[in-house]
Amino acid sequence: MAFNLPPATTKDVRGLFAGKVFHIPAYQRPYAWTEENWEAFWTDIVDGFRIGTEAHYWGTITLQESVLDPAKDGERQIFDRYDVVDGQQRLTTLFLLFLAMHRGGLSSVRSVYIKKEWRERRDGELGGEEQPRSLYRLVLGDLNNDFLQKLVDGENVPVGSSTSNRRLKDALATFCRKLSQFEEIEALYDYVQAKTYCLEFILPKDRDAIRTFEGLNDRGKPLTLLDKCKSHLMFCSSRFCQRQADEDVRKSFGSIFENYDYIKDFGKQYQINYLAGSKFGEEECLRFFYYYFGFSAISRWKLTEKLAYDFKWGAEQVMENFVKKACAELRHKPEELLTFIKEFTADFERFMSAFRSVLDRTTSTRPLRRLFTIQQVDAVVYPLVIAMEMHRMLDEQTIGLAETVDLLVYKIRPVRGEGPKAGLYSNVICRLRDGMDAIKARREIGQFVAGLMPDSITRTELGGAVYGRAWVKYVLWESEASVEGFDDCDRIAYNNLEVDHTWAQQAPIVLPGAGFADSEEFKQYLPRLGNLCLLARGENRSAQAESPEQKARERYQKDDEPPGTQRLGASITARGEFTKQDIERRTKEITDFVILRWRGGGGGDTSMPLINEPEE
Repeated sequence: MAFNLPPATTKDVRGLFAGKVFHIPAYQRPYAWTEENWEAFWTDIVDGFRIGTEAHYWGTITLQESVLDPAKDGERQIFDRYDVVDGQQRLTTLFLLFLAMHRGGLSSVRSVYIKKEWRERRDGELGGEEQPRSLYRLVLGDLNNDFLQKLVDGENVPVGSSTSNRRLKDALATFCRKLSQFEEIEALYDYVQAKTYCLEFILPKDRDAIRTFEGLNDRGKPLTLLDKCKSHLMFCSSRFCQRQADEDVRKSFGSIFENYDYIKDFGKQYQINYLAGSKFGEEECLRFFYYYFGFSAISRWKLTEKLAYDFKWGAEQVMENFVKKACAELRHKPEELLTFIKEFTADFERFMSAFRSVLDRTTSTRPLRRLFTIQQVDAVVYPLVIAMEMHRMLDEQTIGLAETVDLLVYKIRPVRGEGPKAGLYSNVICRLRDGMDAIKARREIGQFVAGLMPDSITRTELGGAVYGRAWVKYVLWESEASVEGFDDCDRIAYNNLEVDHTWAQQAPIVLPGAGFADSEEFKQYLPRLGNLCLLARGENRSAQAESPEQKARERYQKDDEPPGTQRLGASITARGEFTKQDIERRTKEITDFVILRWRGGGGGDTSMPLINEPEE
């Protein structure tokens, strides 16, 4: 989309702030810059200062004349109010740099760039005591503004604040630390004021700022799909619904952004690989929510002729083919559009709260902790777990079914891409919003598993070459759980183990021998489940060329090894050998354990309206 911005004006920082109060509007997201951005911002300015750059450019700022009345200070100086359409991240960071300079001893910074303070009597009051008055030069959104004002005023900030508030505090602390080691603070202050500049665009009051915001991408933090989704809903509320959904969108997305940050941090803290990694971003939250909400919404607002529920869509397709198209189809029916926006945002907020609740429960609910931190549940299963939590169905039985789906269908079963999803998404996840009860949901999940992984296929998959498959370590780990006192939620112990070949390829063996006819047969049995066990990382690496008998004596029976490995070592030592028949027997035993522990089943109605669902 092309935008015709008004002509830009080159402004140094002094000129940018002159006579202005900046407001961050509701459609903007909370403060999102992180240490990487602060470091780049600081380094860029300091490098320019040190080499004496006469005109250091630091970006563009797009403002819009506010509908609010101008403000006046005690000297009757007028300050016009402006909404920040683009550039709020760097403008907020510049404000924090000035606040750090003030804390570093430059008292004049406060009144010029941070906060004007004076005393006056109330309008029309001739006598009486003068009252303190103040004017903050930057006003953030609801989630951040009170916190920022406490930082400005040196008040204690609340413990356990939102991630975006912690970023404000950490950014200020970063600049304070850097300035404490900087000998020319006053000179740097003068440089920032007079020698650094931006390009300033000012939109008139009647310009559609939300649409402009959607199209601009000159920020230190590029627009995410959630930014775009929020601003698009704000635009539709403004253009077609007389702003009646503005407050709903603003509040719900404030909570959504806060919960996303919490979820991301939680994943890093508890080493949940998918959440901590680069594959999980804000766009995944929108995609997951669509899988739950989309089908019901298409039916609810009678959009079946224009939209189809497609559980293979990525986040970009969800935004373009569902959010935008649904709004476009309903724009001529303002009341229905208003209801759609309100229900979308409210349910999205509830969905993200349920997502957070699931993770919080991992600290007290062992099956959930095991599912996320040990089994490392596949991303495909996340919408199921979140939706079941949202509808208060995520009890121990349902958690067990989620574990079964993940292990049998998405880990043990060979798949292409994300694997089959039709039965899970079309028959369960998208049905919960329309009132599917827990009994039917569990039955459908069981049917989904039983149809894809009957016992015969499970035995075939576990009976072949399995070494190197991600699920092997988890299956061996869980086979230990029958031992009293074994903690199968001990992530540290789990991470310290590796899968060991009892018969290793480098081990000394005379063929034929140990039940193997020749080297070809010996190699075929090496990667089978019955030849594998868990061993401490250091022990595993030292035992590559040892025979099973030597491993059993010197390694397997150590007290810090898993109970199953100790039993295997004792058995090998007692019998004096480990043979082909032993591998076959152990393979069957472990396979029987998997089928008994994670067996699926059930049945249910599979009829459904229009759904795009071609499978493999």
